[in-house]
Amino acid sequence: MKTEQQLITEARRIEQLGRMEWERYPRPHPASSDLDLAEILVLYRFPSVTSEEREANDGPVLTRRIERRIEIELDAATPEFSLVTEEVVTDADGQVVRHEHPDVSSSSESAFDVLSEGQVLTDYDQLGCQLLPLVERMESRDFGDPTSADDIAEVERIVEAGVLPATDRLRIKAEIVEFLEGRLEAGAFVTHVIDRHFCREGRCETVTERHGHRITIEEP
Repeated sequence: MKTEQQLITEARRIEQLGRMEWERYPRPHPASSDLDLAEILVLYRFPSVTSEEREANDGPVLTRRIERRIEIELDAATPEFSLVTEEVVTDADGQVVRHEHPDVSSSSESAFDVLSEGQVLTDYDQLGCQLLPLVERMESRDFGDPTSADDIAEVERIVEAGVLPATDRLRIKAEIVEFLEGRLEAGAFVTHVIDRHFCREGRCETVTERHGHRITIEEP
């Protein structure tokens, strides 16, 4: 999961490349028909998200893959960045069962807007897939003690709690317990995790030692 500053840096690179290629594209163009294909350049690809699913309880296991990318239409009147989502479902032999054609989720003149949206969607899907076995175990009630140290540690590893500031680590641990006990829905929990990672570089820790006590204060 990326922080806001990491996304800003990446968005600048994407925007510079996109605008440079758009400006270099030869103009003016001859009149085009509706049948002409747009000249598309892929500027960035998000990590693909893969999960397993069944179309029916006793049906075969299928593999669902979601891919997202940022594109720019070089022959457009103005440079605009598009977040494109494509979904493919295959069977055990790798044969395509269903293919959702590329869909433009959003467009903006700002690369940061589409990059941050795509990153949130990708992180949400990835965390959802990683937490799904835990959710299924909770729903089947074959879960033992839902607040055991091992279960908490497993979720902490999945959500990369170790890279968060100290105060956020404490907060996320409390939310993990709520999630494991069923008091916090998976969707809300994942959203909180993504938000904390997005903001983690915007916080700093001031450490003060007095009379043998170590006090950590988080500051904006």
